[in-house]
Amino acid sequence: MPKSLILSIIIVLLICFIYTYCIHNTHENASNVDSVDSVKKYTFTTNKNALTIGFLGGVHGNEPSGAHELQHLIDTGYFRHAALTSNTNIKVIPRANDFGLRYNSRYRYLPHMWNDADLNRVFHKNDAMGNDIKEFFKDCYLVVDFHEGWGWNLINPNSLGSTITPSHRHIRPMCQRIADSLNYDPTSNEAIMSDNRKKFTVGYTPPCDIKGTFSCHRWNSNELHILVEISGQNDIQPIHIRRRQVKKVVEVCLGF
Repeated sequence: MPKSLILSIIIVLLICFIYTYCIHNTHENASNVDSVDSVKKYTFTTNKNALTIGFLGGVHGNEPSGAHELQHLIDTGYFRHAALTSNTNIKVIPRANDFGLRYNSRYRYLPHMWNDADLNRVFHKNDAMGNDIKEFFKDCYLVVDFHEGWGWNLINPNSLGSTITPSHRHIRPMCQRIADSLNYDPTSNEAIMSDNRKKFTVGYTPPCDIKGTFSCHRWNSNELHILVEISGQNDIQPIHIRRRQVKKVVEVCLGF
């Protein structure tokens, strides 16, 4: 057997060994990230008979505006004050996918060739992290779920960016109020000042158009859900604008 062929076989075997080792260790590390304790949850209670509204951010780590602003609103006492003044109980998970947020990755571990690497595709499964999120929000009248699209829907319909999508028809008026508040407040939507096609619209995407999403779970459970898709992936809008949009959505949902 030629020496060059033997050397090639050794190199291939070495690459396979290193790749397998990396996958094993990634799964080992992912088991820690995917633990129930890794999802930090916050509850602000004002009245046990009041409605409870939930806010979820950071499901995809490369869509960080929801995570950053929700955590800021927690740290500054905004939600504590809002619960009292609006007579609304509030539940928040700001950083659902902490691993993805730390590494600017959509996925909750790497490599991501496994289907359950995407947290927003496992809510129909018996998944530890998914189950924890579902259980935490199950008593919420409504959950507002923050994501970020790679474009503007009115410019490119293949992107969900700048859409507000309800799980049920009867909350479409609320979604329209959110969209109007964003569109007519120049501090939270500077983009439409230069291009009217960058305004927010109410989406029509069926909740279960993609299997395993949190919106599909809420719809199947007959629980209300609003999917907020801010235009933000790859920083197509400055992060401070996107965070203002997150706060504006929160304000409208809480009646401010």
